[in-house]
Amino acid sequence: MNDLSKMYQVYVNKELQVNKNEILNVARLKQKTLSFLHDLGEVCQDSRCFIFWEKEEAIHHDELLEHYLDGLKMLMSIGYELRIDTIKKSY
Repeated sequence: MNDLSKMYQVYVNKELQVNKNEILNVARLKQKTLSFLHDLGEVCQDSRCFIFWEKEEAIHHDELLEHYLDGLKMLMSIGYELRIDTIKKSY
């Protein structure tokens, strides 16, 4: 089991303690997807990976890491909503 899979299992176990036997809430899934896309945009903004026409600015690694972790957490939450129980190792 890889590290991401272990981290996801910890997240799923935490969610199982809070939300037991709920059915798929499509509206909540859409909100979480939008939130994930926002977090992804923040990561792109912080990494300055697509702003090639502006002056070079320093990358604030703490903010980048914070937004990356927010996005990862939201992605795991979406996986839980979709009832994905394991993450397969892929290369």
